[in-house]
Amino acid sequence: MPEFCNHQVTVTALGLALRNQEVVYASMVGAKGAVKSIWAGLVMNTKSAVTYAPGWEWRNFKAGSGAKQFWAALPRANSHHLVVRALDQSLVLITDPEAAALAAASDRAARQQRLAARLPEAHQALAAYLEAFEFAYQGEPARLPVLPYWAPVIWDYAVSHHAGAAGYGIWGLDTYGDCLGAFWLNPTYPWANVIQELIKDGKLVW
Repeated sequence: MPEFCNHQVTVTALGLALRNQEVVYASMVGAKGAVKSIWAGLVMNTKSAVTYAPGWEWRNFKAGSGAKQFWAALPRANSHHLVVRALDQSLVLITDPEAAALAAASDRAARQQRLAARLPEAHQALAAYLEAFEFAYQGEPARLPVLPYWAPVIWDYAVSHHAGAAGYGIWGLDTYGDCLGAFWLNPTYPWANVIQELIKDGKLVW
């Protein structure tokens, strides 16, 4: 099984999503003290990261500001489950506990199939994000007119499978284990102009 490690402890890694070297999602199981050590390393106020995941990601990484922890003691076991995630409306996560077992290179196609089946959840998240999105119109704040069934079209137009890809509104992040997909919605993307363009081209209809 993949692991999370720092200079002191090792715990079982269940899932991970990274934006460059910043953790936006991590799921793990281990003894309470060991899991606490991993959490402390992720949020340590130092310039250098100290946590890595052999078998998944050899770069050291840490959690970004605003990361939250969620704990659960496992019944009939001296272990705890910890989930670390960024609480940001721009982040879309698709998780599946069964996907934690799909760690081999030969499982890639199965992971993609599971993700494809769950993409409507991501489309719904995009629709909610755009409905709440404000942009400046003639010097005044305005909201985007978005119909829920437009979301898949906007998603396909805006998505890049690589984080930080210039010119895209949705960046696919590196994911492992029980995190099937993680996507960052780019707040600086010209969402209003794109929707107007898609309407003009007949790809979005009222």
